[in-house]
Amino acid sequence: MVWLSTIRWVVVSVAKDPLAWLSGAILVSIWPFVAAFGPLGITVGTGESTTQLYELAFWSLLVGSMLATGALSRGEWFLAPLEPLRRTGLEVGAILVTAVGGALLVVGSAWTIGAPVDRALFGGAALSALHLAAASSLILRLPLAGPVRALVLPLGVWVTPALLIGTPNPGPGLARVLEAGQHLAFSLAGDSAPVQWDSAVLPIIGLALAATLLSRPNAIRRPR
Repeated sequence: MVWLSTIRWVVVSVAKDPLAWLSGAILVSIWPFVAAFGPLGITVGTGESTTQLYELAFWSLLVGSMLATGALSRGEWFLAPLEPLRRTGLEVGAILVTAVGGALLVVGSAWTIGAPVDRALFGGAALSALHLAAASSLILRLPLAGPVRALVLPLGVWVTPALLIGTPNPGPGLARVLEAGQHLAFSLAGDSAPVQWDSAVLPIIGLALAATLLSRPNAIRRPR
């Protein structure tokens, strides 16, 4: 029941946040704008319509993860005393539900007006959501304020990998560990399952493990 209660609390907290509604409205409006005026092409793509939908899926997952990270930061007082593995599992589960729910709303809205949705999108989006959730759980271990933690997420999973990919070793390797959009890029390119496992799934496990190892149960006073 703790799992359901935590997930419900995070979803309700995000739903009450005006920023969530503003972000959702912007994301839902992106596809009609792109379909009418041209390519988006920011993170994984070539400017084709299918690529643009993958872009939109990534950004909706990222925004949902940021909102959930902010909510979990506000609820740190009841998560901090938990056993490390349980805490990480609760955080990852809550972030997944929020991020995937938002992405389904955004991509579903695009699909209703003709977006080219294919099966590969769902597999890549699921792995990206897991990657974002694991990275967010690790970021929640940082001694930072809630809004700052939420802003660290795009810096860690998007900006930093983009800066590292062209640097000498170990830069590219670290970029592959951090980059959450790579799963959607693999799916878009039609890469095989072994490539996904080697280059994508293992970093997710590593991030979640790091979050668990850095978790130390301690009591935090409930904010008034």
